[in-house]
Amino acid sequence: MNQLENVNVGMKHLFEGRVQEAARISSQLLTEAPDEALVHFLACEVAIAQNLAGQALDHINRAVDLDPQEPELRLKQADVELIHRQGLRAQAIASEVAARLPDNVQVQLAAARIFTRCGNHAGAEAYLLNAGAKDRKNPRFLFDYSTNQFFLGKTAEAEKAIADFLDLGLPSSGRKLLLRSQLKKQTPTDNHVAGLKNYLAQPLPKREAVNCYYALAKELEDLGEFSQSFEALRSGASTQRQLVNFNLAGELKNIEDIIETFQSANFASIPDSNVQDAPVFIVGMPRTGTTLVARIVSRHGGVKSAEESNDFTFAFSSVINNYISANPGKNLTPLSAALEVDYGEIAAGYLGHMRGMLGEAKCYMDKTPFNFLYCGLIRKAFPKARILHLVRNPMDTCYAVFKTLFNQAYYYSYNLEELAGYYIGYRKLMDHWHNLMPGAILDVSYEELVSNPEDVSKQIAAYIGFDWSEDLHEIEDSAEPCSTASAAQVRAPIHTSSVGLWRRFEAELAPVSQKLSAANLLG
Repeated sequence: MNQLENVNVGMKHLFEGRVQEAARISSQLLTEAPDEALVHFLACEVAIAQNLAGQALDHINRAVDLDPQEPELRLKQADVELIHRQGLRAQAIASEVAARLPDNVQVQLAAARIFTRCGNHAGAEAYLLNAGAKDRKNPRFLFDYSTNQFFLGKTAEAEKAIADFLDLGLPSSGRKLLLRSQLKKQTPTDNHVAGLKNYLAQPLPKREAVNCYYALAKELEDLGEFSQSFEALRSGASTQRQLVNFNLAGELKNIEDIIETFQSANFASIPDSNVQDAPVFIVGMPRTGTTLVARIVSRHGGVKSAEESNDFTFAFSSVINNYISANPGKNLTPLSAALEVDYGEIAAGYLGHMRGMLGEAKCYMDKTPFNFLYCGLIRKAFPKARILHLVRNPMDTCYAVFKTLFNQAYYYSYNLEELAGYYIGYRKLMDHWHNLMPGAILDVSYEELVSNPEDVSKQIAAYIGFDWSEDLHEIEDSAEPCSTASAAQVRAPIHTSSVGLWRRFEAELAPVSQKLSAANLLG
C-alpha cells in the first residue's frame, strides 16, 4: 500500500470515529515520509480529533510549506487558524486562495464559509456572489447565500435564493423552509401554512420535521392561530428533545457548584488581575433583548462586537486545564482550580482571541447570554468590565425561548418542565452574583427598554462610560449584520409587541407558570 492509500485509510478511520487507528497510521507515516504534504495533512486532522490544536497548526503549516499551491491545504490552514481564534489570519488565507482561483466555485464557497465563521458576512457575500455568477443553481451556493442575505438584512434577495433552492427539490429543505418563515411576518394572503402542513404529512427524518414544525408554528402565530401554533411548536420541540443529549440535573448541579465555590471568603481571596481593559459583556437568558442592547452599544464608535461566541469559555478553560495539568498532586477540579489560577492569564487569552478575530479596538463587546454563568470570573479577569444583565418577564422569557430552534445550544429549551427548572437555576445564580459583587452588574429591563428606549439607552451609556447621543436607540437604520436568533426583529424599530405575548398561551404554558410560581418568581 502506498503513502496516499495509507493517508486515505487514515482519513476513513477518522470519518468513522476510529481516532486511535488513524493516529497509529499517522504516526507511522510521519516516520516513513516526513516530507510528504498529505502525511502532515492527515496528522493535522488527527490532532484536531484529539483536541491538540497546537499540533494541528504545526502539521498544517508544514504541509503548506511542502505544497504551497494546493488550495485544500491552504483552506485547512485557515480552518486551523480559526480553531486558534485567529480569524483575521484565516480570512487573509482564504482571500489569497480565492483570488488565485477566481473560477473555482468550490474554492469561492469555501472562502465564503471562512468569512462567515468569522462573523464577516459582508466579506462572505463577495465570494458567494463570485460562486453564484459561475453556478447560480449550485445548491450549496443557494443554501449559504440565502442565509448570508438574511444576516445582512437583504430580505428580498434571501427570499429569492430560498425559492431557487426549494425549486431544486432536494430531500432536505427544512432549514430553508424555517428561514423562509422567519424572513417576514406572514399574512392571510401571503403565507406557506398549507404547504408546510402538506410537507409534514409525509414521512420525514426527525431533523427535517423539526425545522418544518418550527416554521409552521411561527407562521401560525403570525396569523393569530395561537392554539394551532403551539401544537406545532410542541411537536417540533418534543422531536428536537429526542435528538439532543441534555441532563437538567447535571446543569443545575453545575450552577450549585459555582455558587458553593464562589462564596464571599473564597471570592475575596482571588486577586483581581491588573488588566485595565473594560470589555462589555451582555448576559442573561436568550431571547431577552441581548441582541437589542448589543445593537445600541455597538452604535457607539470604537466598539467591536464578537456577537455570540465561546471565547471567554475558551480562555478560562485553557488556563484552568493547564493549571490542573501542572499541579497533578493537588487533585484539582476545574472549580477548585478557578480559585487559584492567574486571572491575568485568562484576560490575556481572551483579549488575544478578540484581537485575532476582530483586530484592535477601543472596546470589545461580547453578547453571549450564557456568560451569566461566569460573571464572577469575568470580574476577576477584568475588574473594569461592564456587565449588562437583561431581565425580562419570566413567562415571556420562557415562551420566547421555547419557540426558538437554537443552533446547537440551550438544550433545556425543548421541554417546558426542563426550561422552567433551568430558569429557576439561572435566577438563583444571578441573585448570587449580585449579592457577591454589589454594583458590578447592571440589570436592564427588557420591558422598560422597549417602552422607553431613550431613557434606558442613556442609563446603559452612563454605566459603560459612553457619551449618549440621540441615535443610540435608533437601531433600525443600522447596517450592521446580525447572525443571532433575533436577526429579523432587530431590523425593525424598537417595539412593545412581544410584551405579554405569553398570555396568548397561558393554558399551554401552565407547566412553566406552576414551577416558577412555586419558586416565588412570578409577581
